Formats: sequence, C-alpha cells, structure tokens
Amino acid sequence: MKVLVGVDGGADAVEALEWALERAASAGDSVTVAVLGSDGAEYATERTVRETLADAAVEAEVRHLDAEGAGGKLVDVAESEGFDEVVLGGGERSPMGKIRLDDVREFVVLNADVTVTLVR
Repeated sequence: MKVLVGVDGGADAVEALEWALERAASAGDSVTVAVLGSDGAEYATERTVRETLADAAVEAEVRHLDAEGAGGKLVDVAESEGFDEVVLGGGERSPMGKIRLDDVREFVVLNADVTVTLVR
C-alpha cells in the first residue's frame, strides 16, 4: 500500500508517523512523508522525521509542502500520485465528547477520495 503521512510540528504528528512506519515495517507499505511548514520550523520537523525514520529503519521519501493550503496540497498529492491512504496525527475530544479537527485535518477528511487515518 502507498501511504502519505502529513507531519507538522505537533507531537501527535510524530505519533502518526511512528504508527505508519510500524505498519509499513510489518506490511511492506511504501511511505512518503510530507513535512508541512513555511516559517522555518519545518527544518526542525524534518530533523525529527529523519531521526524517527532512522530509529524505525524504514526508508521513506521526505518532501516539503507549504503550510498555506496544506490540506488541499495533501489531497492533491494523494490523488494525483496514486496514494492509497493519508495518515495524519490529531483530533481532540471536546468536553462533550465530539472530535475537534484543525483546518488541515478537517479539509483532508472531508475532501480526500482516498482513505484518511487519524492517529491519536
């Protein structure tokens, strides 16, 4: 399976990456990591991604996507390049028990024609 993992600077994004890499190691998935950002913070995020990849001993392509319009860019990449799944970290529960998503995750969940997995 061809998997696209969107990673921003959040801890939940690293957990999603670790989850995807663990599954890739056992299932033989092909993983591409999209580092989201445009304010310089993406370099620290990329360093974390590369360290996580080294620890997992899984090879993956790492690419950068601008944070502005990141949801749309993730959907475009996933659909135009034939990915089977998009993996994202995130989603909090409100005091009422409803899940809350930020703009990027909400856009991907609502607009992607491929499977979207949210890892919490």
